[in-house]
Amino acid sequence: MYYSIKPLPSGVGELIEEKLRKGIETTELMKQGKFSHKELTKMAKDISEWLGFRVEIERSIDNFRVDLALFKEPRSVPFAVVEIHVSGDAYKDLASLKHAYDRYGSRLIYVIVKDEEVVMKLINGAFHEIKDQIIIVKAQELRQLHKALSKEDIRKFISELIR
Repeated sequence: MYYSIKPLPSGVGELIEEKLRKGIETTELMKQGKFSHKELTKMAKDISEWLGFRVEIERSIDNFRVDLALFKEPRSVPFAVVEIHVSGDAYKDLASLKHAYDRYGSRLIYVIVKDEEVVMKLINGAFHEIKDQIIIVKAQELRQLHKALSKEDIRKFISELIR
């Protein structure tokens, strides 16, 4: 309607087309099982909030940093911490998780996209102390959980259960 009254400024059509293409590319990457750190962080944050946690993104714990820290009242320290591994140093991620466990006794959640063998070797080796404390979640599983919990009736049911 706006266009029929007055032409769009130069470059707007190209910008819209580029945004649409990026949206299609993102959808295609998701279908192929490729995930970005940002997308996985948002999914983990949504799920945590739906389950009643207060969430802090990029929480520092001394000299370490975790992607998400989940708080459950009345506790003032993280009930659980989440690290998301899309690429980079799995050793550093696991060190951050271990520190959170040592410092606060936090539950540990590690979302992985790749390097599953490397992660398992590290957990069975250098990080054997947290082997029984860590929950490994594959990115595809996180997506499925996010999709399931995105339904409001499911969230209401779960909130009734955890009261």
